[in-house]
Amino acid sequence: MSILIQIFLDYLWFLEQGRIPASKGFIEGIWREFLNLLDKYQRHYKIIRMFAGPIYDKNNDGLEDEVKERPTHIFIVLIRCSFATNWKTDYTHCEDPAATRILSFALPLVDRDYNCLYPMEYLYRNTLRVRDIELLTGLEFFTDRQFYPDEIALQLRTFINEALWQLEQQ
Repeated sequence: MSILIQIFLDYLWFLEQGRIPASKGFIEGIWREFLNLLDKYQRHYKIIRMFAGPIYDKNNDGLEDEVKERPTHIFIVLIRCSFATNWKTDYTHCEDPAATRILSFALPLVDRDYNCLYPMEYLYRNTLRVRDIELLTGLEFFTDRQFYPDEIALQLRTFINEALWQLEQQ
């Protein structure tokens, strides 16, 4: 089992134990679907970096709440390198920063999808820019200018997903 999948299983355990409050419907529904997709990505792309955590946006204004009572969403940022480049030896960055690929989500912590979307459509509809996650969490991504020049960092932070990752060939 890869380290990445183990991290997600540990995160799933935190959800199931109630440390991050999530309903059984969320855990057994869209979260399991996401884990299945992540497993496919990991088998295909081999190395994926992942960041995940709670979002507090009870008033739905797109900004981090001052009072953090109960998470409303879980954010996920997936990072991989295109097949044209490799990871640096410490796996923190792609050798070519322009080859960095991003896929980010904010999954609502709800029992089920009330729009009856197929799971992949539901995941796609809950993608967002990394900059949106920054506004919702207070975190910052791609700030190390030694690895990410200003122009590339801006592109990565404001990239709008037009589709989920396809299992591209080399």
